[in-house]
Amino acid sequence: KAKKTVTDYLTAGSEGNAGKAKDYLSNSLDDTSLLTDDVLKDSLSRAPISNIVVSDATQGPTNYEFDVPATYTIGDKDVSTTFEVDFSKKPAIATSSYLSLSSFDGVTVTVNGTAPSSTSPYVFPGDYQVSTDNQYLTINGGDMQAYDPADGYVSGLDLELAVSDAGVQ
Repeated sequence: KAKKTVTDYLTAGSEGNAGKAKDYLSNSLDDTSLLTDDVLKDSLSRAPISNIVVSDATQGPTNYEFDVPATYTIGDKDVSTTFEVDFSKKPAIATSSYLSLSSFDGVTVTVNGTAPSSTSPYVFPGDYQVSTDNQYLTINGGDMQAYDPADGYVSGLDLELAVSDAGVQ
């Protein structure tokens, strides 16, 4: 059942079905504003998910947690990771990535065209472009890869807020 949960989650994500993929995630995620079809499909257009192979689960730290190894490819990057599946209520994947956008606090940013509800929105495995609608600002290096959910957060510290050409004039 844990293996099937991870297989179904990754398959739904690879097919751009955010609603179905989100059903497999823990309900305790704070900001799910980017767990949408539009954001996911934008990611898949740059970095499709393929070659999904999920291995048998092993017992986790408690009787209701299981560790599920999986490999997949996002774009041209091979990922090998382990998902934690929690059976305390319904089978739920407890391993999720979020983007750390706190360096843009006070600046309205969009991620794959959607404004997140916080500075730490959760995302599916994928490729995310951070930009701003402010014509006087630009974000240099605005690409964030959330390829391995076991990493937890994806730092935005490499992204640089700068004055745009319009802002210089």
